[in-house]
Amino acid sequence: MAHLIISENELEAYYKLILKIRECGVKSSRYLELLNCLVSINHSEDGFNDFIQFKNEFINTVGNTAKLSFKRADRVYQPGIDLMTKPNYFNRMNSIEELFKDEIIKIDQISNVIFELADKPKHSLLTFTIFRPSDLIAKKRPGFVPCPIAGDFKFRNNELQLNMFFRTNDALNFFYPDVYYLRQLQHYVLDQAKKITRHKKLQNGSIGSLNLHFSRIFLPLRMEMRKREYINGTEIESIISALIDKLQLKQN
Repeated sequence: MAHLIISENELEAYYKLILKIRECGVKSSRYLELLNCLVSINHSEDGFNDFIQFKNEFINTVGNTAKLSFKRADRVYQPGIDLMTKPNYFNRMNSIEELFKDEIIKIDQISNVIFELADKPKHSLLTFTIFRPSDLIAKKRPGFVPCPIAGDFKFRNNELQLNMFFRTNDALNFFYPDVYYLRQLQHYVLDQAKKITRHKKLQNGSIGSLNLHFSRIFLPLRMEMRKREYINGTEIESIISALIDKLQLKQN
């Protein structure tokens, strides 16, 4: 069974998603998980600004795990190096190495998307990847394999949409940071393409929906901190409830 969540802004999407997982998620020993979930988020500048301003409230409500998850998001979505915990997503998108005609080359996928978009706005080749098959071999731990695996842009009806595909996602700790950075990527691609395009529709284009396709998304039932210290289910339930209350106050 597939689950569809349509929202007018990012905070509404987060609120609806957590409620959906609590309502329909399947419980295991460590997770409450939902399979085959599409979260489609419409765009408004005010809505995204409200979402950005919610960052400190999100971290203060969820606590240390959210602070750590945002540090990891900062590291993977900004220029850096691969670590044992995760490869660097920015490098994968902007300087991925591939074997091409017996030679190792570096491909700037995002620049390619920008140039293709500027040249042919309705192109269906505005695709990039973060996951590499070799990640499954190189991993020293399961979490090393990127959670967002690929993305695709579409410019239709004068709006630039971004579709992202996830193998898994921790809704409590990582949904917010992922949306935070992916929406900024969407803005960046459109802004850069506008600077070099000759097409009037693209020059006057706007940001469209951010569509997140989750093969699996979950709420944790317990969380491991450093040195094998655990937050138990009762504590996590109170954290999730507090986050829901905060998000509910933000709904119009």
